[in-house]
Amino acid sequence: MVNYYHEMSKYFLINGKYFNDFRKGFTFMLEEEAYQKTMKWTVLAAEWVRNKREADVEIGIKQNHTDLVTVVDRGVESFFVGQIKSDYPDHNIIGEENIHNTQSDSEYMWIIDPIDGTTNLVNRGRDYAISIAFCKGDQGIFGVVYDVANNKLFHAYTKKGAYLNGRKLDVLKTNSSLRDELLALSLLWSDINEADDWSPYLKLASRARG
Repeated sequence: MVNYYHEMSKYFLINGKYFNDFRKGFTFMLEEEAYQKTMKWTVLAAEWVRNKREADVEIGIKQNHTDLVTVVDRGVESFFVGQIKSDYPDHNIIGEENIHNTQSDSEYMWIIDPIDGTTNLVNRGRDYAISIAFCKGDQGIFGVVYDVANNKLFHAYTKKGAYLNGRKLDVLKTNSSLRDELLALSLLWSDINEADDWSPYLKLASRARG
């Protein structure tokens, strides 16, 4: 598909007409195709994770005992990298586990967090997700997050809204204040060594409803 784009671009550039319209149209097609494929890939990866969890999961430690990695993390990232390299070989890839990360001249970038919440996966078997983002330059195009244990597929596309299992989500209120909302924080325990380190978070939490 990418090679086809380059060949057609040359044709329209030589003929000097409609090139910009063609480029915009093809860009939309590529991004929409990548969006649809990513949702399908994520569902497949989630099914693999569920099956893998039924067996013993090999656990490794990265920087410290709170920074875990499993064969599930590596397996999911490898799966996505393989799919992306097959369908979009010139795109950039950044994955948390650094499996075949790719840098190129392409304006497109895939960002992969294969298991967001590895500790929860290991200890609780829930509250973890597969997370994928797709960017063009410094702009996010779409994101897909799959809550595997609860079978919830969240996905959002720029200017099109956010969805949960295909149902469009309501737009959040823009005039709300923190005192009317609930606040959730995820902190790295290894970075909280002194009581003073908690101070900014306590002040923030005190302003929320709960």
